[in-house]
Amino acid sequence: MLLINGKPVEDNFLVKLAELNKKSITDYMLKKPAIFKLQDSFFTVKRQKEMKTNRLVERTLVSPEFSIDATYDWLNPFTGMTCRLTYTDSYVPDEQGRNRNPVSQVTFEYGFLTVSELQNDLYFWLNGYPLNQTNPRYLDNEHTRPPKPFLFRELLPDRENSALVDHEKLVSKVILMLTDKDTKGYVNDETLKHLAKSYGFGSTVDKGRKDVESFMLKYAKQNPGKVMDDLKSSATEIRSVLSDAIHYKVIVKDLPYIKWADVSKGKRSVNNGIICQVPNGLEPVDYFVSWMREKDNSNVYQQLKKELDDKKLAEIETLEVA
Repeated sequence: MLLINGKPVEDNFLVKLAELNKKSITDYMLKKPAIFKLQDSFFTVKRQKEMKTNRLVERTLVSPEFSIDATYDWLNPFTGMTCRLTYTDSYVPDEQGRNRNPVSQVTFEYGFLTVSELQNDLYFWLNGYPLNQTNPRYLDNEHTRPPKPFLFRELLPDRENSALVDHEKLVSKVILMLTDKDTKGYVNDETLKHLAKSYGFGSTVDKGRKDVESFMLKYAKQNPGKVMDDLKSSATEIRSVLSDAIHYKVIVKDLPYIKWADVSKGKRSVNNGIICQVPNGLEPVDYFVSWMREKDNSNVYQQLKKELDDKKLAEIETLEVA
């Protein structure tokens, strides 16, 4: 049951609304059950070992229940005023006809909420929810998206399939850029090595291009958009250098600090080799990249690169002797 400012709507509420908006009543009616899903950020994928078979399997985990407030602000087209729109399955009126019964929250069970064909009021309420990504107002570009992250979306077959196709097309594009010389935007060896190191590849001294390409393929398949953005980002080279510096033990992460590994040089022993302190809750390398890009810290970056080059040269000489 829908309530506007605590009072039930009329039986023909959806019919009147359709006429007012010059739409068909079928736009508000369900022909088959609809499924709403919490956003992907509510789900986690974990690898767990089975007790009987000892195999590692991937499982998708989500909270058994996630509830949202059953009332939100709604622009009433009949009055032009903002009203409180509520969904409830239990209505008890007071002397003025307003609901006096406690309203239960709307709950997603294990990340999903299924609406039957007989629950057109719930379907209408969910569609109009401000943090519903598939709210018709956002799909029709009638309203700007809210500043808060979306909480859920309706699983629309056409939309889901379109998103899947777009994802696969982007995966193919990124893979070709990484592996095919004839592709527009082909990534050269130096850029590819920087990219791979920024993802944690480690030393590339004794590695060929195919080794680096193979390493990057899984990231291209998982999140092609991020790989594409990183290819354009000036921070990728810095992240690559920092990854190498950690690998070659030029610097160390001793949280909450990033430190020089060798404290014997210069005045490093005075402050135990501390370069910077990572604020609580931030990812260390991400913060260090931002810190390093600040103009006042460029001398630290240059010194880090110099010591890293010395380490790499020593490694090459060791390999040649061997």
